[in-house]
Amino acid sequence: MENKRVKTVELQVGKIKESFEISHAERILSMTNNGGWKLPTDSKYTFDKNGLTVKSNKKTGTKPE
Repeated sequence: MENKRVKTVELQVGKIKESFEISHAERILSMTNNGGWKLPTDSKYTFDKNGLTVKSNKKTGTKPE
């Protein structure tokens, strides 16, 4: 038996949150009239023209001394 992982991402419309497979979430987010679905503000993903990507947790710039 093959163990296959399905990666999901959570989308939100109003106060409703639902998990979708990443490829389906990308299709929903790329639609002009998607019913209001968007990534929650606390999501670890960002969405742009290249699709969903994991947010970097690295800080940019240098630390002031």
